[in-house]
Amino acid sequence: MSKDKVLSELEKAEKLFRQGKFKEAAQLYKKLITNNPNLARSGININLAHSIILSTDWSDVSQNLPPGISYPESSGWIKSLMTGLPINYDSKPIPWYTYPAIEFIESKIASNFRVFEYGSGQSTLWWAERVLKVISIESNRNWFSYLQEKMPNNVELSIRENEEEYAANINKYQNNYFDVIIIDGINRNKCVELSLSKLKETGFIIFDNTDNYQYDLGVKLLELKGYKRIDFYGMIPGYTYKNCTSVFFKDTKLLDRGGLPSEKESCLGLSCFQVTSPRPKNNCMLTESNIAECQAKFNLSYHVSFARICQDLVGFEGKDVLEVGGSLPSEFVFDYLHVKSWSAIETPDYEEYLKEAGGLSHTGTIIPNIKDTSNLGFDNRKLEKYNFFLENIENLPQEYYGKYDLIFSIATFEHIHKLAAALDKMFLALKPGGKLFSMFSPIWSAYDGHHLPKITDRAGKVFDFGNSPIPPWG
Repeated sequence: MSKDKVLSELEKAEKLFRQGKFKEAAQLYKKLITNNPNLARSGININLAHSIILSTDWSDVSQNLPPGISYPESSGWIKSLMTGLPINYDSKPIPWYTYPAIEFIESKIASNFRVFEYGSGQSTLWWAERVLKVISIESNRNWFSYLQEKMPNNVELSIRENEEEYAANINKYQNNYFDVIIIDGINRNKCVELSLSKLKETGFIIFDNTDNYQYDLGVKLLELKGYKRIDFYGMIPGYTYKNCTSVFFKDTKLLDRGGLPSEKESCLGLSCFQVTSPRPKNNCMLTESNIAECQAKFNLSYHVSFARICQDLVGFEGKDVLEVGGSLPSEFVFDYLHVKSWSAIETPDYEEYLKEAGGLSHTGTIIPNIKDTSNLGFDNRKLEKYNFFLENIENLPQEYYGKYDLIFSIATFEHIHKLAAALDKMFLALKPGGKLFSMFSPIWSAYDGHHLPKITDRAGKVFDFGNSPIPPWG
């Protein structure tokens, strides 16, 4: 067979593979290798192996197992083999680390992390969904150009083709700056050496392919500097072989992060026992009979009663909820209201108004339990299941628009200075078809005074919660 004919047949086999016609692709690859044994040395036999694996009816395999228990499918390994990209079952990007490493790392991450990554790709997108900032350096210009268009705003992507410049790129940043540093790509031993001063004492290093002896120098340097090491051997997305991804750390508190194994939510799907013996769901519901119980348990008052009304009229279950003017406890909103996520906004001024009015306080807020309020603004935040913002709703930025199914606001509108602007922002925050549930009164007098924000009249007299021209009731 001529060289041109071989190339033509290879293109045909690759096309069959891309079309999902794996049996036909396998037959053609096998024929080409049989007639041209030298092709095996070029890696075409790997294509044949992948085609043979994918010729199996994996949906039929899964149907004969408990739903979700076939790890090759539920982890996305089959899809990765098909596409040549590391993705999970939902086709979302995942790192090209070993699967056990991904399972370990994902429960050790916090949303305010800063990550430095040597070697860019699907992992960059995976990290960007989970942390505050990703700084990623790439050495391949074509790959860099391909990635540039895909990167979100919290990724800073750079190109350095020179090995020394690639490793030294991290020197632009101050010491003890990063929570995670990933060693991948070129010149890895040098990357390790230059990274050490840039990692926080509580941070950790992910070193990929440590089973390659060429990286022994970097591994030994980390051990010499007092880092502990856990090696995660296992398969990687899209290939049939075993690799090793290692995690290095000094602070053993890293091992305390994450909940119980039975509670783990992984991007790679559920485990065997999570499928076959799932944790019983919390069946608590907010009812008329347990309103008083919830009020006592969570130190709440009228918020619980109005939550019960909202539950009947609109419903909370499975919804992304924005609470304006309060911060109901996470245990209450997840265990009794069964929301999908809860974001609470408290004005930074109201607690101060109450203190000035004689040390008053109000229920329905988690503020007294928060020691550090320095990082509770809207900017540079990654949304988690429960979020608390010490901000004014009228300052809500565009990245929060269209994120919520429901806005829940109790006894708040009477405290908002710029109500029209606040209502505009609430409308923008809702998803199409979203709803606003609010209980308020423009003029509301309580037994201990009127709920006025701090205002000054034309004569210069100051009125607030404890000093109001409107008399309290009773």
